[in-house]
Amino acid sequence: MQIIGTADYIIDALIGYHLKGSPHGDFKTLIESMNAVPGKTIAYDIPSGLDSTTGKCLEPTVRAMATLTLALPKRAFTVKAGQEVSGKIFLGDLGIPDFLYGKIKSGSRPHFEKGSQGLLKL
Repeated sequence: MQIIGTADYIIDALIGYHLKGSPHGDFKTLIESMNAVPGKTIAYDIPSGLDSTTGKCLEPTVRAMATLTLALPKRAFTVKAGQEVSGKIFLGDLGIPDFLYGKIKSGSRPHFEKGSQGLLKL
């Protein structure tokens, strides 16, 4: 069932980082509807239906033209399938303090350049 008529752009912020199993019910319907409007979807953090740690595309998975991910790149972006459904990937700075990045891994804080508006293209 197509529920999105016309749109200049669609923002996917349906499921997010902690996906458990394939999208179903209304989530499945919305993802299928977004995918029926090619080249229009921007994913927030990670495309819905994409497992952020494995890069596995569950059915269905949003096929985004671009993804704005937050804080650190997700492992899914290192896998071909994850890259293909994410489109152009941008990393957004959330202003997380350096000491918290240090708790994740020493030197893991991305280097956002001045004037970049807190975005890096990956």
